Amino acid sequence: MDLKMPLILSYTPKVKVKTLALGVFSMTKISKEIKLRALTEYFAGRGGIRVIAAKHHISFRLFEMLVAAYRTHGSDVLLNPPQVTPEFRIEVAHWAISNNASYTQVAAKFGYVGMRQIQVWKEIYRNQGPNGLLSISKGHCLYQKDGNPE
Repeated sequence: MDLKMPLILSYTPKVKVKTLALGVFSMTKISKEIKLRALTEYFAGRGGIRVIAAKHHISFRLFEMLVAAYRTHGSDVLLNPPQVTPEFRIEVAHWAISNNASYTQVAAKFGYVGMRQIQVWKEIYRNQGPNGLLSISKGHCLYQKDGNPE
């Protein structure tokens, strides 16, 4: 029996990344150019979500959200993302909770792909109501040292 092994290319892709240190873990930020290239490849039919996400070192979940948002909002998702205001946070959290929406559905509706931020906004909205989201300012730490929202 002759089993064919998949062809594995050995190369180092050119990936423009920025590593951000956030407490005890680090996060790699993928450039807009890389994300746009990956989206272009996906919509040109050059592979599935998982394959293209892996090729460009983008998490599957983030790429799935990007695809959904790009479908609805086009390149504005990357080039002109929504301005995050207290009102925007309230609208996103309220809609997500009211519709029991997935992060991908939120991305498609609002063109916003900040999964962790959406999670925290929903938690604050549930615990403190919309007023809890009014006091958050850009750069404000949303987490206590124990990892729970403030």
